[in-house]
Amino acid sequence: MVGCLTGHHYNFVLINRYRNGKDHIGEHRDAEKDLDRNSPIVSISLGQQRNFILKHGESRGKNKSKSIRPVKLALEHGSILLMNPPTNEIWYHSLPPCKTAPGVRINLTFRKIIV
Repeated sequence: MVGCLTGHHYNFVLINRYRNGKDHIGEHRDAEKDLDRNSPIVSISLGQQRNFILKHGESRGKNKSKSIRPVKLALEHGSILLMNPPTNEIWYHSLPPCKTAPGVRINLTFRKIIV
């Protein structure tokens, strides 16, 4: 199904369960060595809506070289987020804590791994 939407083949899926708004993941880029950097990353959200934050790599930290505002996306139940290259190389992403999110969120992240 995901391959039909993107036109790419995926051979790996990461499943994350966020029990409530306290569970979160900090700013990061997906940097596995065997990740195919030419393939989009697809994220499917199920359950509790949560905000997904994208921050440009050059606009974060003390020595930032650019002033680019973060992008906030509300990932609702059933939403699909597509990160085409080079998004993952340039932008950091996070799922911050949210006190008003009592429900469970399941995230399926599809990737192509070079084997």
